[in-house]
Amino acid sequence: MTKAMLRAKTGCFTCRKRKVKCGEEKPSFFLYVHDLWSLDGSVDPRNHVAGAVTLLDLVSKHGASPGSMTQGFDRIIAESILYQAFLLSTRRPFAPYFHIDPQFVTNVERLLAPPDSQDASYAACSPVLGIPTTLYRLKLGIINFHNAPAQQSPEDLARLRSEMDYWVALVVPRAAPHLTSASAAHTAS
Repeated sequence: MTKAMLRAKTGCFTCRKRKVKCGEEKPSFFLYVHDLWSLDGSVDPRNHVAGAVTLLDLVSKHGASPGSMTQGFDRIIAESILYQAFLLSTRRPFAPYFHIDPQFVTNVERLLAPPDSQDASYAACSPVLGIPTTLYRLKLGIINFHNAPAQQSPEDLARLRSEMDYWVALVVPRAAPHLTSASAAHTAS
């Protein structure tokens, strides 16, 4: 076998597909993020984000300790994957386009949380996410509620409304008196 053929059969899927030498010294996540942000307009971002989500999910489920991605580049990559997944899931929110498993979000939050802190507000100062993951979770909850009419219940609707009222009261304090009584239950819990 020639050296070129060996290169085409080793490395990540993207490098094999392009028949180029894989940058094995680079983290796998970097390759996915780099390829996602390339200028190639024919690239479907769903495949790349789904691959990156799968890699990050494997890291979070097998061997990565809580808080293991709190430093530097690892944190930026993990947050970027989470952000891109959120972005794709809200691109066409009421049509099946890209689904995020809520358990994946929980696993990534566990990886990103500082190991010495029980406070989840770390995401509020994220350089990539920009807003707390709880607000992203609310958006995903609304999307999932709409897209699964068979699973809709008045309790779920009341919970979503309560969470939405909570966030509206935080952003627009003068709107607080107009909110439903369900938001009071959310702030008490």
